Amino acid sequence: MTDVPAQFRSDIGVWVQALRGNGSRPSIPVQWVTVRTYVKFALPVLKKWARRYSSLREVTRKDVELALTRHRGNSPHNVHTALRSLFGRLKREKRVFTDPARGVVGHFARRLPRPLPTDRLRGLLTQLESPKHRLIVALVAVHAVGISEVQALQLSDVDLAHGTLTVKRKDLQHIIYLDEAVHRLVQEWIDYRYRYWPGTPNRYLFVSRYSADVHKPMSPYGLTTGFRIIGIGAGTLRADRIFDEAAHTSDPVRLMNVFGIGVTTAVRYVRAAHPTRFDLDPISE
Repeated sequence: MTDVPAQFRSDIGVWVQALRGNGSRPSIPVQWVTVRTYVKFALPVLKKWARRYSSLREVTRKDVELALTRHRGNSPHNVHTALRSLFGRLKREKRVFTDPARGVVGHFARRLPRPLPTDRLRGLLTQLESPKHRLIVALVAVHAVGISEVQALQLSDVDLAHGTLTVKRKDLQHIIYLDEAVHRLVQEWIDYRYRYWPGTPNRYLFVSRYSADVHKPMSPYGLTTGFRIIGIGAGTLRADRIFDEAAHTSDPVRLMNVFGIGVTTAVRYVRAAHPTRFDLDPISE
């Protein structure tokens, strides 16, 4: 806490307490490792704002946008996540009147995973003839999309022009920024889909000869055919992908941003990948 500008320490203390489940309203406590990460990413921005402002109530949406667009480093989306957490909690605790980070979007919010080794992905996909199965395996292997999420995808969730795929998860949406290889596979499958079922009323992204004439999703069994061919379960491949990313980043916030997973899950993967590195109090230094 000593590194936090003096005029902001009280608010940062409230933020940390709220994250730990000790706010004015009950909430699930966030792990210390995540709190520490949030503070680390927010600190450089707070130091810059301290030169102009005496209170975080003075920060505007434009300040947040400028802080993110001018950020230099490889994790601007992590700064974005930290600031959203900061102001969201402070508004909830009535420490600020408005949340200047709410609704802020831009190129800094892109959540691109570390590329999967080309030979590994090619080795998986060359075993599959169907463009449908290749795409499903790639979505799991590269972007760690779950099979139930694959099953729920609709054509309207695909935006090829912007290279995104929207995955719906309960009350939120996770935007996936497709890497080049997966983007190509999406295009190949959609071309195939329209070629073989041009008049289908089914608006789900993945269809089969059994579901093409109705508006119903494919069965989990049909969606997992590709995994039985390559001999790897979808759940295992998804877990391996997240673990692989955790091993290279050791950053739970990045895992949350890239894969749209929760705090507890992200921390579990990071701890599994780096079991000896996360025993410090995030505000003790």
